[in-house]
Amino acid sequence: MVIGVLKSLVVGAITLFAIASPVNALPDRAAILDFIAKNEAPGGYDSVHAKTRESPPRPLTRMRLHEVLAWQRHIRPRVVSTAVGRYQFIYQTLTRLSRDYHLDPDRLFDKDLQDELANRLLDECGYGKRQLSSFANCLAVVWAALPRVTGRGTGRSVWHGVAGNRALVSRDAFVRFLRSAGATGSKESAATFHYGHPGIGANRIAMSLAQPKIRYFETNPAIVRNINQARENGSLGESVVVKFKVDPYRVR
Repeated sequence: MVIGVLKSLVVGAITLFAIASPVNALPDRAAILDFIAKNEAPGGYDSVHAKTRESPPRPLTRMRLHEVLAWQRHIRPRVVSTAVGRYQFIYQTLTRLSRDYHLDPDRLFDKDLQDELANRLLDECGYGKRQLSSFANCLAVVWAALPRVTGRGTGRSVWHGVAGNRALVSRDAFVRFLRSAGATGSKESAATFHYGHPGIGANRIAMSLAQPKIRYFETNPAIVRNINQARENGSLGESVVVKFKVDPYRVR
């Protein structure tokens, strides 16, 4: 039994049907963050870089954001890394995130804030919007324990040798994990659209579930513009869950 999502949209005299394959529309954020943390800082939210010999005045999760930044700034000249927390934020990254997202400097650097900041970094890497390899390579730039999965330096940390960094997971294990978490990217999680009109035949539109516009192939540009506009203004309508033994709109 295949479980799919059926959407319909009337464009002029044409009814557009879409069957989405039974995959996650978005990858599992929590699983990705757990994977990153396991490789970056298995000690948890109060962790500091393993080669930082100085300890903060009290546990990080009991310090304010401005206090953590002040401590990082204080130790910078004499440590190999200022990385702190479950996701090992270095001073430059934490400063930028604080500025770009207008964070309250008096917020506790606790689990909630650290998870929020890590999710910001996932979003900056194109969480749910980019191809798996592109998303993975961006994560590897942010987190030194993760390897590049394509291109120059495949299988190695982007920061290999810097402050003693190296990839702590293999390229294949990283890719397998991202696939298991549903991080397949826009192309691989695309739904297939078919026109239910005898005059149109089996033209197809592939829509990325993670993109604001429809990606399309082999169809009338004017109709696609109408569909894009309908998607943007919300008139595509709500999805309903239906069950199929086979895809009734498959191209034979």
